[in-house]
Amino acid sequence: MRTLGRYPKMSLKQARQAALVAFDEEETATTSDVEVADAIDQFVIHKARTLREKTLVEYERHLRKQFPRIRLRDASRAKLLAALDKLADRPSEQHHAHTAFSVFLNWCVERGLLEASPIAGLKKQGHNNKRDRILSDEELAIVWHRAGEVPHPFGTIVRLLILTGQRRGEIASLQPEWIEDGWITLPAAHT
Repeated sequence: MRTLGRYPKMSLKQARQAALVAFDEEETATTSDVEVADAIDQFVIHKARTLREKTLVEYERHLRKQFPRIRLRDASRAKLLAALDKLADRPSEQHHAHTAFSVFLNWCVERGLLEASPIAGLKKQGHNNKRDRILSDEELAIVWHRAGEVPHPFGTIVRLLILTGQRRGEIASLQPEWIEDGWITLPAAHT
């Protein structure tokens, strides 16, 4: 491990860029030498340029928490399925972990760290629950009136959610400069 700089003299963005340069300069290790934790570090730095921050944070969380602590060459379908099976009681979590594993392993193949993904062609594990119930007009009216009784900003957020149909995070992070002439324009980074 080598130090590339120190905060605050080097920003996170500068550190990521310096790390990419450092990784490109070093000879690529053979798959037998690469620990999963090191590959995850490289993945996070590399993908920081292309993935939304929230997506990257979730991928990293799943990889660091559920991916087996092994050498990359030892990542077999059986070991990865065993890790995913531990999440069977949480199907949505299992589904998202499988997605993170898949994206990570495909990246490893692209970077030459693996010859092939051990879970290529594997049926998606878990499921992403879709909501099949919506509030009736009467229920929505009750929520609207109750939201008026809740102190700012929470009651206002609930009412804006009802009026706009936006996601909770989009309205909760709403900035005054995004509102102009009665229109809300959400930046791409927040949608």
